[in-house]
Amino acid sequence: MTRSLSRFAVAAWAAGLLVCPHMAQAQDNPRDKLMPRKDGQSACFRRDYDAAHLKANPRQATQTILISLKYEGGNVEGVILRVMMKRKESATPYYMIGGCDWGEHKYPAPETTRILGNARHSHGLDCIMLESRESARESGFVAVDFSPDMQTAVAMSSREVAVWHGFGDSATEPYFKLGRDDIVFKLAPTDVTACAEMERGIRF
Repeated sequence: MTRSLSRFAVAAWAAGLLVCPHMAQAQDNPRDKLMPRKDGQSACFRRDYDAAHLKANPRQATQTILISLKYEGGNVEGVILRVMMKRKESATPYYMIGGCDWGEHKYPAPETTRILGNARHSHGLDCIMLESRESARESGFVAVDFSPDMQTAVAMSSREVAVWHGFGDSATEPYFKLGRDDIVFKLAPTDVTACAEMERGIRF
């Protein structure tokens, strides 16, 4: 009886040597900590600009930007990106939506390097924005890079993207032009509840 238990203990210990490193690797992955790869899981990033910043950068129209990254439809490699922008010229926020793939970013944009330096995650999100939720027509792109710990995100968009006011598609502007000071944003994680209304309002 003792010998059988000893064999069982040795076998369990050996199995642990094989399994534990993989488990530890998954637990130590900053991406999986921020946003576990499971349908319905999401991460939320935000940036608010105060009056002093906007006064010092008069060409920037964006006052607040909020982005949601969410796994949907059972695909845990692709992410749905939702963006909300509050801007000076509009009392109603602008919204965007797109689909993203996670991939290696060998050659980051100069703006990303300026913000994150060489200490950046080797992979990021490449997102194709959609003209509307009912249309597969593409309208602009957004790339998202991260710091190694995923606690800083840099979102960079094309100058021309599709946006709409509110949660209805009736007010879609498929070729909305962003100024040079409104295409690169440094953001930090915030509680996922901050993105909940946007995720409910903009269905994919």
